[in-house]
Amino acid sequence: EQAAVDKMAQDILDAIAALELKQLISSTNHNVIVDNTKMLIVITTENLEDVLNCLDGGGYTVSITPNKNGIYSTGSTVELIAPKTRSAGAEYMIASLGDINGDGKADGEDAFLINLYLNSDLQAEEYMKAAYDADCSGIIDAEDVALLERVGLCTDVIINTYTES
Repeated sequence: EQAAVDKMAQDILDAIAALELKQLISSTNHNVIVDNTKMLIVITTENLEDVLNCLDGGGYTVSITPNKNGIYSTGSTVELIAPKTRSAGAEYMIASLGDINGDGKADGEDAFLINLYLNSDLQAEEYMKAAYDADCSGIIDAEDVALLERVGLCTDVIINTYTES
């Protein structure tokens, strides 16, 4: 029974840390969205530095693991250790809008990868779905491909209008 009580206490601490994180980020940068339901931090390729800076300023101990390419972009993880409890908190995946291959850029290569996804039966994790939906319409479609093609040609930009589901 003590194990159940300990788990419940940890769940409460994690929920408090998640709310503090959301408040911390949203108060410092409106282009960085924290989705506590899907455990995502949704950014554009320009906003990663802002995430790192605001987390550092909030008193959290932050452990950031690079993605498979060894950089901080789509596929990176952020683990928070709450300042008050020092217990390991929630783990979030970073989804950089349009950066499908995790190279830190949203460009034509990523447009090609979205096209592959659209024309296959591949399943994607939530953080990848968020990255695929570059225009934040809630639907992964040809509009996302077209946006990334324009971004790759420097004729458009990605604006983070992601909303929590």
